[in-house]
Amino acid sequence: MGRRTIKRGHEKKRVLSAPAAPLLVSIISVWELVFKCQARKLILRAGMTEVLDKILYHSPWTILPMTPQHLPVLQASRCCTAIHLTEC
Repeated sequence: MGRRTIKRGHEKKRVLSAPAAPLLVSIISVWELVFKCQARKLILRAGMTEVLDKILYHSPWTILPMTPQHLPVLQASRCCTAIHLTEC
């Protein structure tokens, strides 16, 4: 199955909340979220502390650390959908 970009908000929410869909998020993506907020290129409805707490401790996502050993896991995953979380 090929990659596709989801553009509609309701479809993104459906894909992100599907229990059968394993979601892998690199810790680098979380870092980028913090950097964008610090640079004022991204404004969050909730505070940064609350958002980070939800992402890191209260989400169904698997957070991949930044280690070379995790690259094979990422490569082997069946990531067939590209979702831009900053647009949700």
